[in-house]
Amino acid sequence: MQTRIIINSQVHESRIGILEDRDLVEVQVERPDTRRIVGNIYKGKVENILREIQAAFVDIGLEKRAFLHISDISSFDAFLDSEVEELSQPTKHHRKERIENLIKPGDDILIQIIKEPIGSKGPKATTQLTMAGRYLVMIPGAEHVGVSRHIRNRQQRRRLQRIAHQFKTEGIGLIVRTIAEKQKIDVLQQDFEHVFKNWETLKKKAEALPAPSLVYKDIGLAAKLVRDFFSSDVEELVIDSKEEYQNIRNYLEKVAPHLLDRVKLYKGKQPIFDEYGIESQISEMLSRKVQVAQGIYIVIDRTEAMAVIDINAGRFSGSIGHDESILKANVLAMEEIGKQLRLRDIGGIIVIDFIDMESEECKRKLLAEIKRVIRNDRSTIRFSSINEFGLVTMTRKRIRPSVIQSITEICPVCGGSGILLSSTSVITLLERFLMRAHLNKYQKLIVIAHPNVCAEFIQGEPSYLEMLESSYKIKMKLLADITIANDQFMIIDANSGEDITNKFIA
Repeated sequence: MQTRIIINSQVHESRIGILEDRDLVEVQVERPDTRRIVGNIYKGKVENILREIQAAFVDIGLEKRAFLHISDISSFDAFLDSEVEELSQPTKHHRKERIENLIKPGDDILIQIIKEPIGSKGPKATTQLTMAGRYLVMIPGAEHVGVSRHIRNRQQRRRLQRIAHQFKTEGIGLIVRTIAEKQKIDVLQQDFEHVFKNWETLKKKAEALPAPSLVYKDIGLAAKLVRDFFSSDVEELVIDSKEEYQNIRNYLEKVAPHLLDRVKLYKGKQPIFDEYGIESQISEMLSRKVQVAQGIYIVIDRTEAMAVIDINAGRFSGSIGHDESILKANVLAMEEIGKQLRLRDIGGIIVIDFIDMESEECKRKLLAEIKRVIRNDRSTIRFSSINEFGLVTMTRKRIRPSVIQSITEICPVCGGSGILLSSTSVITLLERFLMRAHLNKYQKLIVIAHPNVCAEFIQGEPSYLEMLESSYKIKMKLLADITIANDQFMIIDANSGEDITNKFIA
């Protein structure tokens, strides 16, 4: 399987597509008005404490306050050995500690953003600061050395742990990243020294700046992807911006010169995403229905609380009947679901409705397939067993709005529900309005509605308009207005000119 990173850099937007062979498996979007803040470190001011839920809101100088839960307060002080006493952080010594005993309104603290603002929720923060290099993650205040769980070779894990212990300093914890596997000690030590230098600079800024202030800004989307993901497993990285191309080369010359020949500047005539077939795959990503294979398809529906994925056998149903056939359909669907989770960046709670199977052996095989499929996902995923209804519940870590949320907005007409009252239902609603208006002696009304509703009003012999006027002894004048939603209307008292729409709506 060939993995490629394709970067499209535009004036108002940067987009990154990750291809496995020719299939788009991940897409990320960044715009100037929605710059990512995960990884940023702020000197914030505690605004208020919510004792009931053991959390605090911290002003970091942005539109939305950062949310800090007591579970995200570190058990160690990142500045314990620092000469600057003013930077002492709140420290949680035991699990039953209460947040009001650790911080109070008006306190200045350093927090790091661990989750982007999503919808009406502000960013989520932690006081456990980390600074990422290409091969290591540094944790000020900690002492332990860990190795990424994705490095499965025990000999490599022990080797990397020994190396990290050789150059780590007291009061600094380290996590060796997946991309560091097989790297030599001098490469890892150089990365540590670079990150440690950034930490020393951060401390000076944190002391000098007032709250609220941005103290440390994580690198941009493209640079972050190169730092965290670009390795020998990636066939090539292709970018259409000369400036970004040079920036990436400058970075790789310092940390991974062996990858320089894999970075290429795109010089084609058509847009880069068209050349690699990414644009059409992004368009397909917006559809609820996804065709799989052999007539099988999945339907993805999202609510504010969760995502629900339904598997349909479609034309495959002709061979459905034995559990082995059903298992085959479920496995094919799960392969596509794993791809769609990454591609759409679906996070939070996910419920998958598999085709029912009776055999316990087939259920075990399906769970093994789920485990295999999600192995390549860079987000943390946990999943349940198959319950009696054929449902599997999983959680996928979400730190930012999904790509679909980034490139779309809620329909102003239906509010995101995807449904509207029919024209006939609107007329029925209007009749209930007239019943109440009749009791209040209104005689002449002006009804402003969508053209579809007006057309429904005057159809038939007699028309709805004639029947309603006769029944309620109210004369009505219809005005069609295309700017009014199909399931709404406005009522004006013709005698006074008063808008009485809200007077008689139940």
